[in-house]
Amino acid sequence: MYWHPMAVPHLRSMGCSMDSLKFVASWKSRIAGAKQQVKVGGLQLEGCTFDGSRLSENQHDSPSVCAVPACYMAWIPQSVPSSYSPEECVWLPVYTSAERVRMVTNVQLPCGGYQDQWIQSGAALFLKQQETERDRDTGRDREKQRYRERQRYRERQRYRERHRERERQRRGREGQRERERQRDREGQRRESESRQSKREKEQ
Repeated sequence: MYWHPMAVPHLRSMGCSMDSLKFVASWKSRIAGAKQQVKVGGLQLEGCTFDGSRLSENQHDSPSVCAVPACYMAWIPQSVPSSYSPEECVWLPVYTSAERVRMVTNVQLPCGGYQDQWIQSGAALFLKQQETERDRDTGRDREKQRYRERQRYRERQRYRERHRERERQRRGREGQRERERQRDREGQRRESESRQSKREKEQ
């Protein structure tokens, strides 16, 4: 669901279809060209931190879930420029809670590029924060699990790179040995031809 009721004023006043509109968000100011927009506050972010300007990685002492600044959301015509360029933003899911059972929409956040980094980190927004100690422990466990998964992924990448490097070195050594064998065979052939030539001359 992408909050279709927000698009109703555009549809009625402009006589357009949903296909002619796009859903946008702005974390810095109100959205130009929007007939109706909402200011959404109290969102929680998991997987990274956000100061209103761009996403950044969590530090070792960062909380697993943190609050983000309020933002404006709206449906605007496709022809109206968005607040951010596609290259500098990543679309993150917004869930009703940290359990990630029900997704409400996707929202764009400026990240300075490298969209895959934030998708792989499992970053997501929530409408409400879990209050119980059990839920907080669960969130920390999820963050630890994702951290371990990222570590295992990096270790696999390092292993593959080491394997490829060993394979390149092995092929290089085999190629060098083959070239040496070819030189030996060529030397033996020339030596054999030389002896044969001498015997023929002696005869």
